Amino acid sequence: MINEFCLANYEAIIGKFHDLAASQNYVVKRHILKLLNDLLLQCPEMSTRYVGSAENLKLHMNLLR
Repeated sequence: MINEFCLANYEAIIGKFHDLAASQNYVVKRHILKLLNDLLLQCPEMSTRYVGSAENLKLHMNLLR
């Protein structure tokens, strides 16, 4: 059930995660990455789609700075 919801609303969900990940607040970044991790572990099809995106890779590389 959660997998279908995540796939149907992928763009909206990931958009909100990316908005929060752009925050200047370290705690917000840490929490959003933890939530994203939990979500991707629960939704394998969403995980595959997320990992295959170059934009998402770029975001995570910038977060490592």
